[in-house]
Amino acid sequence: MVRLGGLGAVALGALLLAGAAFGPTATTTKLPSGGTSIVRPLSGAPVAAIELWFRAPSIGFDTAPKPGIANLAALTVAASAPLTGTPLATLVAETGGRFSVNVYPQTIEISALVPSTEAARVLRTMSGVYFTPVLSDDGRGQALSEVRTNTRLRDITQPSETLRDALFEVLFKSGPDHYSPVDSTNITSLTLDQLRAFATRAFRASNATIVLTGAVDQDLAESAVSGRTDASAPEPAADFTGIVASSPASATRNGPVPGFGFAWTGPPIKDERAATALDFVADYLFDPDSGLVSRQLDDIDATIDAQYVTYFDPGVFYVEATGGQATAARAKVEAALASMRKPLDVQTFEAARRLFAFHVMSDVATPLALADNFGWYAAEGNAAYAPGADLDAGRYVASIHALTPEIVAETVSKYLTAQPPATALLEVHAR
Repeated sequence: MVRLGGLGAVALGALLLAGAAFGPTATTTKLPSGGTSIVRPLSGAPVAAIELWFRAPSIGFDTAPKPGIANLAALTVAASAPLTGTPLATLVAETGGRFSVNVYPQTIEISALVPSTEAARVLRTMSGVYFTPVLSDDGRGQALSEVRTNTRLRDITQPSETLRDALFEVLFKSGPDHYSPVDSTNITSLTLDQLRAFATRAFRASNATIVLTGAVDQDLAESAVSGRTDASAPEPAADFTGIVASSPASATRNGPVPGFGFAWTGPPIKDERAATALDFVADYLFDPDSGLVSRQLDDIDATIDAQYVTYFDPGVFYVEATGGQATAARAKVEAALASMRKPLDVQTFEAARRLFAFHVMSDVATPLALADNFGWYAAEGNAAYAPGADLDAGRYVASIHALTPEIVAETVSKYLTAQPPATALLEVHAR
């Protein structure tokens, strides 16, 4: 991803660390329906990002897991003709906007990027469609077709996601993280009644966080409909530490290219110091453009993908390499992680921290990225810690300021080298 703007990365990172002003902060409001709205204006193009976030397990609420039910239910609602007459996905397309459904192990994101002049109409329709969901046979058929198409494309073009699913499968013994959130193996067996039951519980106004960014203001949030009468509390954030595998195994999958991956559980979202430290490690070692390991692989057919995923509890740190020469990268990845047990020298650390600060800022520089950022952290139970919440004096920025080489080394030793990782391999089978 191209990140540089008019100023260089180091200069922008220095401005962030110095506390330079970057515009308005977010306004969080409790809605009469019981949900929450987060509104964060962002100057620039006259577009608005509109998102609904729901806390719900991707495998459903029943004791018996139903992998893929959240994904299929969310897509079925979007494709079904609602009480207002026009399917949501069709309406967004007619405005010239972009619509998407993204399902994660523990949360669901409904997202639209539209011209700001259409924002009120789209939010009114989106909230109405999901807060009072209508699911039809025709919508289910369209959703099944979309899932099948996405699965085929994903298998061919996104080997890193195949690896990630395998890593999570062996890192967690059960629960939503054990399964791919877009699992399509048995979705044809999911009936319309099962999808309706899931949608009725998951897509409640009281279980929603509405995120509005871009050319928006607080008045826009009032365009959301109230939905069904529902005094129930939102779904609670879940602690999955009890289902972490004590001795993670290794998994092997077929893929279009070879690859390998490691994954460890990490601190909960409330441990902001440790979570930020692992974000720093992922950036310093594995950023696609500037990461220490990534630069060592410039002449090798291998792509590195690494991230600390900040969940409610526990988080997950993963690193993957895919490509024709991915196995050659394994020793470099292991050596780099082991070296982080020793504190970086002050000069190296300060330069890396400035670059990390710039990446944090650039990653929330567009309305859609900023909305994704807020939605994720709100759904995981710590919206105030979202990096985009306040780039002047927010909690995430304070955590960056508080980082030291010793804190980073201590965190790596505790989470990434004191326990064995889950491992996964991609193999290419000859046809």
